[in-house]
Amino acid sequence: MKKSLKKIASFILAVIILLSFSTVAYANEIQPRITFVASIKVVSAPVSGSSGIAGVSGHSFIIVKNVSNSTIKVGHMSVSVGDSVTIGTYGNRSAHKGIWYNIEGYVGIKGTSYSLSTGLTSADLDSVNAVINNNDKWSVTNNCSYFAKTVWNTAYPTKKISGTDPLTLANSIKSKDSYITDISIPYKSKNKIARHTTSGYVYDSSGATAA
Repeated sequence: MKKSLKKIASFILAVIILLSFSTVAYANEIQPRITFVASIKVVSAPVSGSSGIAGVSGHSFIIVKNVSNSTIKVGHMSVSVGDSVTIGTYGNRSAHKGIWYNIEGYVGIKGTSYSLSTGLTSADLDSVNAVINNNDKWSVTNNCSYFAKTVWNTAYPTKKISGTDPLTLANSIKSKDSYITDISIPYKSKNKIARHTTSGYVYDSSGATAA
């Protein structure tokens, strides 16, 4: 009797182990792992004394952080592991009217800001970089808010936002249930400010102040 009970117990244990392995394998099969290489935030501040543009009250921009195990490229700028870059377009810098890196990280923003965030796979980052590198310009209609929302909508096409200026963009961000108020902007020293070029970037501390 004891031997029979031991055999039955051994059989039950074997079945449990087999089912456990099958469940794990099945779960892995239907739930593929998504690997993010970066995180991206879209930020809009309707009032900003440090980066306001004539005719537009406030500023909009994006923040990308490297969450991978190796250096990535954001736009044309290399970003090391764990580091972040802020990117926005400006029409009031005499050295360049278009994309600047790390101005927001140096000067900060004033007033209340609103933001959304998501992760980027390697393929997502490639798509985002294509949009960044093809939008190195600024005009009244193709302004900082246009740039920020266009980059975000490429990164997260199922959660699109809209707006023609920092206020309307902020309102669109606030319409999403996952928005955050007053996020921390990664600080950058003045010598990290750079302007975008056709094939790269140039460090230019003049970007810290308007023309």
